[in-house]
Amino acid sequence: MTRLRCPGCGHTQDMAFDLKGSWRVRCHACDTEFTIYVISSSPVEYTFVACPECGDTESIPRLGEQLQLTCNSCGRSWVQSL
Repeated sequence: MTRLRCPGCGHTQDMAFDLKGSWRVRCHACDTEFTIYVISSSPVEYTFVACPECGDTESIPRLGEQLQLTCNSCGRSWVQSL
């Protein structure tokens, strides 16, 4: 399973993309089309981050050194170092 997060609205969904490669997908919540890249079929490590604006916490996959995030509660965007 692969967990996807829409860059348009932040909606997350688990989908069966177990094959490596790039895929064009459409968000079921806002109809945004975007490309995903499946680089590994191994389990992804998750970590918790807190929004610097409202303090809301969320579990996100550790996919790099820094991630551009948008809070699902207040809409604030920021760069998070992991």
